[in-house]
Amino acid sequence: RVFCRHALACACCPDELGTDCQRDAQRQREIIGDIIGTSLMHKRDHRPVTPDEIVLEPSFVCPVLGLQGRMDLIHLGLDIIVEQKGGKAAMGSVDGHVRQQQKHYVQLLLYRALFHYAYSQLPYADMASYLLYSRYEGGLVELSAARPLLHEAMKVRNQIAWSERRWAEHGMDFLATMTADSIFPNCNATLWQRYQRPDIDRLLAALRLATPLERAYCLRLMRFVACEHMLAKVGSRTKEDSGFATTWTASVEEKRLSGNIYERLVMEPMAPCGEQEDIVFVFGDHSWAAGADMSNFRVGDIVMFYPYRRDHEPDATASIVFRSTVTDIRTDRLCVRLRNPQNTCVFDFYNRQDMCWAVEHDFMEASFTSLYRGLYAFLAAPKERRDLVLGLRQPAVDATTTLRGDYGSFNSLALSARQAQDLFLIIGPPGTGKTSFGMLNVLKEQLLESGSSVLLTAYTNRAVDESCSKLVESDIDL
Repeated sequence: RVFCRHALACACCPDELGTDCQRDAQRQREIIGDIIGTSLMHKRDHRPVTPDEIVLEPSFVCPVLGLQGRMDLIHLGLDIIVEQKGGKAAMGSVDGHVRQQQKHYVQLLLYRALFHYAYSQLPYADMASYLLYSRYEGGLVELSAARPLLHEAMKVRNQIAWSERRWAEHGMDFLATMTADSIFPNCNATLWQRYQRPDIDRLLAALRLATPLERAYCLRLMRFVACEHMLAKVGSRTKEDSGFATTWTASVEEKRLSGNIYERLVMEPMAPCGEQEDIVFVFGDHSWAAGADMSNFRVGDIVMFYPYRRDHEPDATASIVFRSTVTDIRTDRLCVRLRNPQNTCVFDFYNRQDMCWAVEHDFMEASFTSLYRGLYAFLAAPKERRDLVLGLRQPAVDATTTLRGDYGSFNSLALSARQAQDLFLIIGPPGTGKTSFGMLNVLKEQLLESGSSVLLTAYTNRAVDESCSKLVESDIDL
């Protein structure tokens, strides 16, 4: 399955690396099967666990602590947590004993706290939590509560939140003068000196060596991205019902009015005990925005769905959350694809007469990470590319290039695009033919070149659909 999803990356690996990875994965699979099937099932006699009661990679949102987490494995009773690690433990395996790394311990402590404060009625110390080091036989390590370490982790969490807010308000100008040694002065640890310090210095050097204009450009855009990042989390005063925080700050009625929730959904039956990726919900009585224009959902949106009691209002912070992507919306049903496949027994547990489902918007920070990476890519680009972006040089044009095709009144447009060596912009309001005539004729001219291939990209799913429909209408293979 990994090879199917990452075929190109796997094909680029040396043969021996691929063989080693496969052998290592098969070995870890055997260890996981033995630990989950034997050790975990009988770890606590008064708390038996069966495979049908296991949930893989569920998510939880906890506004009390300002945390959300995706765990590797939990028990449906919300009393057992297992976090699997495929890497090395702190001490490896010594006489059959494995010692956990502190960062892994902290991660599990935060999961325990999230459960205790938001979901489970069990006392904090009574939860069973394990780290599963799948490199080692007997790699299941049970961990107890460690409140001082948890308090330290929450302090770091608050410092991160404070920093993100400060960056949004005041920018990141400090990066221009920061060095690795200013982060950890006088640190002689091998990991720091050999790996982390060189990486950080290399990253910061790009900004330090930039011209004043390049540096000012990047720092201004970094502040803009940081501000957008913050608004995506907490929302804007000028735009109601915005930001991921509306998941717990907005009332259900507010979500209904803004079209940001589907509720009272019924899940269609699935094949028993199979691995399920696609879920189909049927709009039941009083399903809000069922297939109507007021809905604020579109195909391709990332969403989360969760169960709740029919006699209660939906609340994503009071239940297990399943992350998914909308694949189809119709007047009577909604289709989503799970980000992490689940055993259908998990859904059978919630598909009772007194339960139904709700769907709300989700939030992923990866899109903002890519924006920061893009700014770094600008700093690391060749000088001629940086000058082009900043308008310090004109885009190159080859006036000797001629057209191969005939596009009538659009010949001038197609020729200008053909002669452009760096970039060519077609700018205009909606409905002026940028896609129907501009993109299409430029593409047709490019495809007349023998062996040419063209990558079309767009910023939204809707724009991609529009472009694809124009290609289909013109019998252009894609």
